Amino acid sequence: MTQTLSDILAHFPGQTLEITPPLDPLKYVYAISPNHVAKAQGFYALLVNLEGKVHALRAEYCIADKLYDAGISVPKPEGVFLVSLNTSKSFDEEMKHRSVHETVPAFVMEWLKDTILVEEIKSSSEKEFAELLREKELSKARAIGFYSYDAHWHNALWDKEKEKVYLIDFERWRRI
Repeated sequence: MTQTLSDILAHFPGQTLEITPPLDPLKYVYAISPNHVAKAQGFYALLVNLEGKVHALRAEYCIADKLYDAGISVPKPEGVFLVSLNTSKSFDEEMKHRSVHETVPAFVMEWLKDTILVEEIKSSSEKEFAELLREKELSKARAIGFYSYDAHWHNALWDKEKEKVYLIDFERWRRI
């Protein structure tokens, strides 16, 4: 029996939120409010079935939630929700040619607006300091039983004003 989006998400807590074009077209991260972003996994992974996408997003949320509760520096996770694509907005050309659901599951988290990726830091001394902070957060995560198989600089945000690093992208994290 083939399951529809509604069938799979019937027991899915949440609400439908309208989203804007992606902030990051490679990761499909969208602004959904002045304080929140949604990572709508699935556009770049259309070969994965919908049930798998929902499972992956829930797993990513659970890991982020446990890290956040343990005091590790990550954007505050809010949950997994249905988001509604506003296709009248100007998406990139590649998106216009894909067949996607109008409503998709997404991992919603705090939007850290005044941050940049650690890999984008220009000053070598600042980048070195941010890298030390990133390693400290990763060590704290390992101490509570989590490990990232994708702990690169592009998966950490730098807030220069607060001198703080936030770990992001929990798809390839696992309990050890």
